[in-house]
Amino acid sequence: MRSRTPLFVAPLLLLLAGCTAAPAPTPTPLPEESNVSAPTPDETPLAKAPGEVEADTTLIVKTTATAANGAQLALEMRVHQPIPFDDVANQTLPGAFVESCGATYNADLFAAEAWSFARANISAVPTAASTADWPTDATLKVEPTPGGVPVVVPVVGRGMLREAADATAPCSDAKSFSTMGNGAIALGVKGDSGTFRGWTSQRFGFTAAASVTFSDCSFVLTDLGTKFGGGDDAWSSVSDGGSCTIGGGS
Repeated sequence: MRSRTPLFVAPLLLLLAGCTAAPAPTPTPLPEESNVSAPTPDETPLAKAPGEVEADTTLIVKTTATAANGAQLALEMRVHQPIPFDDVANQTLPGAFVESCGATYNADLFAAEAWSFARANISAVPTAASTADWPTDATLKVEPTPGGVPVVVPVVGRGMLREAADATAPCSDAKSFSTMGNGAIALGVKGDSGTFRGWTSQRFGFTAAASVTFSDCSFVLTDLGTKFGGGDDAWSSVSDGGSCTIGGGS
């Protein structure tokens, strides 16, 4: 049964112990997988388990996805600290929108409208209990999706979430995958540079096709995530067989 559960704020991650101020942004590409080409139908993408938790992590979402044929994937999303449009160390984020969204977005627009940007890295790694290859028709969707409420945001995908070549509106399409692997999304929020609270209006995590069941859904909101507005009264979590999401909106 689908149920909404109150936000669980986990204790401070060990890596962030004693942190009282937001760290300086780290010059990390949109994702670390940004140079990975989209796999062809005959290729099996590599799947790399997440490493040590980065200091700029604000939220971690984990769940296990099980397909009808017994295949299992350990899913993890790590959301990172939002940055301003003019952060010279992280121009790969706004640059990803310029590259992927056609003429819709550009550097002048981001400056005039004071945009902020945040990224989330995603991994889908087979578990030790997996008994088959992941079915190509067992689709896993990623939140946030473009057009999320109450704030509409564009979303760019990379790695296994790379924009489809035939996408008519790539930054307005929901991101999904049906394979093991690694990828990332970036979201942009208009008018948020300087406040950096726009990310909290979105939901983060995973939803699944009817043929997939989620289990062991968990959330960790770090102290840095709380500092940047996560976990307010508008936040809630959904943990059931088809969803593992947390955040604002509905």
